[in-house]
Amino acid sequence: MRNIRMPEVPKAERRYPNQLSNRPDSANIRAVLKIALRVIARLPVALAAPLCVWLIISGSSGSAQKTTYKWSYDKTKDGIALYTADAPRHSYDAVEAVVTLDERPETLVSILRDIPAYPSWYARCAQTRVLERPAKNLSMRFAPTGKFLPSGNSESYTLYFVQDVPVVADRWATIRNKVRFGRDGSLVIEFNSLDQYRYQAPAGAVRMRIFGFWMLTPISTTRTRVAFMIDADPEVSVPDFLVDPVLHDIAIDTLAGLRKMARSRR
Repeated sequence: MRNIRMPEVPKAERRYPNQLSNRPDSANIRAVLKIALRVIARLPVALAAPLCVWLIISGSSGSAQKTTYKWSYDKTKDGIALYTADAPRHSYDAVEAVVTLDERPETLVSILRDIPAYPSWYARCAQTRVLERPAKNLSMRFAPTGKFLPSGNSESYTLYFVQDVPVVADRWATIRNKVRFGRDGSLVIEFNSLDQYRYQAPAGAVRMRIFGFWMLTPISTTRTRVAFMIDADPEVSVPDFLVDPVLHDIAIDTLAGLRKMARSRR
């Protein structure tokens, strides 16, 4: 009987990044508060007072909210394992794709940092542009085992992203990437769409909400485990059984594209 090697299942007790802070950007919060206060200011005192209390309570509770995903194994394709979970704020799947690559972690970091090159390997990525760069890049050091040595600092940058979606109009977002080190010697890139960030989008394209992460965990100096998670709301009135397969393919095909790009840089 042939031995079948099952894909690695993410550990249930892993708190980060399976539990993401689904928190609006501070700029978004300020914009919403300004609008709410303008409306409340025009109301009678009897109505304005309880609304102010509700606004304070809801804002403080929302800022500390965490989103927990319960992942289920879906399939393996081309050596890439796919996991799905119910998204908490829309009907479409959150997806996480995982693969182990025979690549140096610094090679993969350089690819993920090269934002203008995303359309050449990222599945259905039509266009990208860096809008804001970090004042200082994150310094990276490696242990003899290949793992990242935490330096205590981080970097963030803002980018413009256009997704080529079949049948319906393209989707776009302005996204903030935050790069930091994990305690286990990994490197994590969290990304979150900025709903209030003003940018001139292409005609006909629809703004989407998206957040998730890249997680690079060195196994050795030449092998790296890569996890790619996305929770995207494409803002489309299409049943989930039609949208979910597209999201699944994007996750798997993006990791396949990353693998191909890394091989081309050897």
